[in-house]
Amino acid sequence: MQFICGTLIICLAAVHAESEARQDQLFASWQGAQLNVKSLVVHFTLEQRYGSFIDKADGTFRLIRTPNGQIFASYQVFPAKESLFLSSFSGLLNGGTIYVLNEEEKTAFSLRSIQGDLMQFLEKHFHPFVLLLDRKHAKEKCHLQVVKRDEWYTYLTVTPKKVERDEWFREPFQKGRVVLMNKSNEGVPKDMPRELRYIYGSHETIFDIKSWRLNAQDAPKVEEFTKPEDRAGWKVSELQPLGVSNSGD
Repeated sequence: MQFICGTLIICLAAVHAESEARQDQLFASWQGAQLNVKSLVVHFTLEQRYGSFIDKADGTFRLIRTPNGQIFASYQVFPAKESLFLSSFSGLLNGGTIYVLNEEEKTAFSLRSIQGDLMQFLEKHFHPFVLLLDRKHAKEKCHLQVVKRDEWYTYLTVTPKKVERDEWFREPFQKGRVVLMNKSNEGVPKDMPRELRYIYGSHETIFDIKSWRLNAQDAPKVEEFTKPEDRAGWKVSELQPLGVSNSGD
């Protein structure tokens, strides 16, 4: 019995060590990508599951970093015609301000980080896996574990240490999984996400990455990210998370 228990402990320790080593590789790759990125265009399909109901959409994320370090980004989602819950969405990041755009009506809501930390604001209100861009922050907030690895993919689970509710998502982030490439292919580079999925309360969100173009020659241009305030005929109003007021600012 002692031999069996000892062998089991050794095996579990080896699995844990392998998980930590792979996480080291992933965070090193992500940090390198952040330092070297000049432009990024990601095409994906989005799937929302509400019990037995499934909605699907196509989406695009675009980002550029200028020589002086400014970051501009956009995020667009176009649902299928038969979609029940998903609707078209267009978001823009410019000058540290996030805009939700209505292209047809030429109106926009501006959203500012309440506490001044843009990355944590994005993580809390838009996508929980933004936390993976900062290793120390990710380790402090979540349990990370490589649960499976095959020739092509690494499967990383992300579980919050504390379930938190916020001003918008009344249902908290509960758990998630990231599927990462072990080898580069024509669409997605090595160590980059092939699939992202997470659960908020009663619904599950799945991003299926179709292509990942990093520092391509046909990169987006700065003028494609113009603030709505600077666009002819547009109206902009400020939106704050529920439960937050301007009093005391």
